[in-house]
Amino acid sequence: MNGQRNVIYISPEFEVQLWNRHHEHHKNYTFPNWLLDELKSVVKTNGKWMVIDGELLHAKDTTTKNIFYWWDLLVCNNEYLVGVPYEQRYQMLRERVEINGSEGFVSKATEHIWIADMIPPEHYDKAWEETATSYVEGFVLKDIKSKLAPCINEKSNGVWQVRCRKPHSGGVYQF
Repeated sequence: MNGQRNVIYISPEFEVQLWNRHHEHHKNYTFPNWLLDELKSVVKTNGKWMVIDGELLHAKDTTTKNIFYWWDLLVCNNEYLVGVPYEQRYQMLRERVEINGSEGFVSKATEHIWIADMIPPEHYDKAWEETATSYVEGFVLKDIKSKLAPCINEKSNGVWQVRCRKPHSGGVYQF
């Protein structure tokens, strides 16, 4: 999506902190109370720490505001999931967020809390059609068997991911 990297920390008491890819609190976003209520209504922390990786769609596109788009779970039940394959972490995320519908290749917990769907190869052509939407920036291709390495910086787990942005004018893809 065309958003800002967002790592969301949820404490056992359901206190929420939003961090950017530079390990800093978001400076240009204030978390509204109504969105915290939405979060509490669909996220099951079991009274333990949870850290979710994704994007905040708010500042880059006028059609999307106050939307969390998640694709990975980094901490669950107080456990840092280093060494756990992506496929398993993704399944754990989906088990802890109540999904209430879908649109395109996005599962929706609420109007403002979205989960990335895994797109099977037979749907890749159709997936590219989704990039016509202004807030879709492209795709991240991941090796679902790759294990999480310690998240030291924004490139820590880049070895098992390839970003492919939608074509710009002239039809050129960026990798």
